[in-house]
Amino acid sequence: MRFKQFEIVVVDDASSDNSVSQITNSHIHLLRRHLPNAHTGKGDVLNFALDYICQITIRQRVSFEKVIIGVVDADAQLVDNALQRLNAYFSSPRTNITQMRVKMYPHFKNWLQILQDIEFFSINYMAQIMRMYTKTVGLSGNGQFFRLKPTIDKISAHPWGNALLDDYELTK
Repeated sequence: MRFKQFEIVVVDDASSDNSVSQITNSHIHLLRRHLPNAHTGKGDVLNFALDYICQITIRQRVSFEKVIIGVVDADAQLVDNALQRLNAYFSSPRTNITQMRVKMYPHFKNWLQILQDIEFFSINYMAQIMRMYTKTVGLSGNGQFFRLKPTIDKISAHPWGNALLDDYELTK
């Protein structure tokens, strides 16, 4: 399987930093959540986006087996060859989920962002290397990619809840 087309869905959860004004590409689907329905947690945002993706998948008559969903936070970036690597991973019909390495944007504003970058780029990466040897996957939120079907069938229509570690909820 090769990505013949892909679409990007961005969810604005009533952000106050005006970052959505930077979205100029007409191929990006911008979804907006407004208060009081916004700021209710990352799980709600992900479920909101998943509902939209399922609706457009049905409307466009695309098979759920052909839809691969990725979760990338706004302050993260994937490697330059991420699409080529995803093509390689998902070319096997046996691959249902994968975790990509992410790095936080280089313009750190505080220590929390520096520590988050260390966590994502180093600690989570080392954990994924160990998982490669055991042929297991732990989806750690930022940088996770999965086939819409069968992953959602095995979990639920709204897989993300309000757990503190919502990033790991698809690994149930």
